Amino acid sequence: MESSEKIQELIDIAEAFFTAGDLKSAYDNYRDAAIKGSGDAAYRLGEFFEKGLYVKCNIKAAKQWYFTAATKGNKQAKERLDKGLPKDYPKEDDEPKNEDFVEPETYAATGDKSPSLGEKTTITLEKPAATLEGLVARGDELLTKLDNPEESLKPTPTNYETRELPTEVESTTNDKENKEVSASVKEELVQQEMSNDDAGAETNEVQIETKENLRWLAFMEFIKGIALIILGAVFTAMSSKKVFIGAIVVGCFYLLRAIYHLFKSFFKNDSVENNTPAKSHDRSGSSGGHKYVDLGLPSGTLWSVTNVGADSPENFGDFFAWGETTPKTKYSWSNYKHGNGRDCDVSKKYNTTDNKTTLERSDDAAYQNWGSDWRMPTQAQFQELKDNCKWTWTTRNDVHGYEVKGPNDNTIFLPAAGFNLGTGHGSYGSSGNYWSSTLYTDYPIYGRVLWFNSSEVLPDNCCNRYCGQSVRPVRCR
Repeated sequence: MESSEKIQELIDIAEAFFTAGDLKSAYDNYRDAAIKGSGDAAYRLGEFFEKGLYVKCNIKAAKQWYFTAATKGNKQAKERLDKGLPKDYPKEDDEPKNEDFVEPETYAATGDKSPSLGEKTTITLEKPAATLEGLVARGDELLTKLDNPEESLKPTPTNYETRELPTEVESTTNDKENKEVSASVKEELVQQEMSNDDAGAETNEVQIETKENLRWLAFMEFIKGIALIILGAVFTAMSSKKVFIGAIVVGCFYLLRAIYHLFKSFFKNDSVENNTPAKSHDRSGSSGGHKYVDLGLPSGTLWSVTNVGADSPENFGDFFAWGETTPKTKYSWSNYKHGNGRDCDVSKKYNTTDNKTTLERSDDAAYQNWGSDWRMPTQAQFQELKDNCKWTWTTRNDVHGYEVKGPNDNTIFLPAAGFNLGTGHGSYGSSGNYWSSTLYTDYPIYGRVLWFNSSEVLPDNCCNRYCGQSVRPVRCR
């Protein structure tokens, strides 16, 4: 049996690949750790099969891995089995692949039976173990990873280097979906404003006056005035003196307004006015020394041009765990702020008990570091950014990332800053990982995140809350 340190290293490598979006490598490493006897890794494999991550969704397989994890002492697996798994998807008779299951070596090699869980004492596997040759090959690969942990954090060539990649990622979401997302973003912005003690919306309405507009207004008011005077004359003929007086007064008022606007038009100089509505409504600016850009989004969201802790758009800035407001040298469950030092423990805050689904101000890295004008974006705001903007993979000052161009042609740059896990930094230059303020409510150990690489952009991805990732603020008012 492998040492606990080696098994934990496998799990850390798997977590790194999962965060980077490489589900195949994450699955392989979790599987290796589970074979070596890790209950936590077996629990992760159960999640893979239950959710259909990389492998085909298979409830029977998920139950088997959850049972394996529970027999090794994983409390989450026990709770998941107690709650019950869905029976309507996929079909229960779906068979797992030939190499989906390998009995943990603690059972197969020593002949020991699994600890008792109810009336069951052993795990019945539907398919035989993998071949000896396959295990030897995987063992060689695993030893290479363990000897070179930094190399194992780098993206695999099959994902990034051996295929042609498009230079632009275009949104395919239809107009109806865009409107729904925009509406949800607007609702969230309103809620943010209502909760802000010093809330105050800034509006920059621009009344565009030209010679043509003023003369047209004068003409319409002249017609109204004449019509009212004629109407008054008609009522005079009908012996309604009061109506005549009222009509003549209002008619004269409109005639005076017509004369005023006509006179004003003679002194109007169109050459000095900004008559382009798109430009006059550009609300880009700065707050607290941090610049923001109006991309022309339907919700009006204003995006910062830099990450928290960065002094330029290309700079990675600081890395934060979800719900933490200061960077640190090591990112793990053992020092996560909202847990008790155990793996996957989020018992202190943002869980199924307190039902908090969005970061509060005290836990918002943008608010705490930049001031009350700033917030971490919600998942809906990331979705709006994806659906309404043109994303182009590019390089700025030797830094890879996406140029995001809004409907009004204004742009921001999101560098591929990678992530921090443990004491290491992975996937920098190949992927971007940006926290939202939204909790993944189905599995509260995860927070919602914008994830991208050179070929795809996922605004609704998720990641373990203890991982160190970038924060790109939005201006909340």
